[in-house]
Amino acid sequence: MPQQTLAAKILLASSSPYRKQQLKQQLGLDVKTVAPDINESPLSDEIPKQTALRLSLLKAQAVASVLDEPHLIIAGDQTASFEGELLKKPMTQDIAHKQLQRFSGRQLSFFSGVCLLHSKSGEHLETVVETHVQFRHLSADQITYYLEYDKPFDCVGAFKNESLGITLLKSITSNDPSALTGLPLITLTQMLLEMGIDVLQK
Repeated sequence: MPQQTLAAKILLASSSPYRKQQLKQQLGLDVKTVAPDINESPLSDEIPKQTALRLSLLKAQAVASVLDEPHLIIAGDQTASFEGELLKKPMTQDIAHKQLQRFSGRQLSFFSGVCLLHSKSGEHLETVVETHVQFRHLSADQITYYLEYDKPFDCVGAFKNESLGITLLKSITSNDPSALTGLPLITLTQMLLEMGIDVLQK
């Protein structure tokens, strides 16, 4: 099946430019996006991993509910924790600077949920990929330089690993390193195969 035809059968339930770019650059899928209208607040009794999994499915289901034609819907959600604390996007340079100062020499854990749902049948696959990130020891000047360069204020963890943010890190531990950017593409490729789609076939 031509990639153009294949992409037309897939929707990304996300407003994230990073996930859309991942699908296009690494899987060759230039898919349409639909922003899911859901409450993304974590539940009071949830751990970050559970939140990522629940919201991934919820996003896919929300988009499926407004479709007239059947599609495969890709949805993802990412949470991160530091010393047991659920992290939020910094949104400002000041908060991002304070976060990176806290992370210097320490480890963050990221939980990347992904869901693949058939909008007509309701059949779906879902999982969470864990990634552990060890930061180097960073000076205040290094953090300031990085933030002015990358402006990662809409990113959980206050860095972009696909850009200069990789220089902040000592190591990344994961069985699917692409998960850190937003979507675990190794995992998603296997899910697509289980749903009958091979991105390596025309």
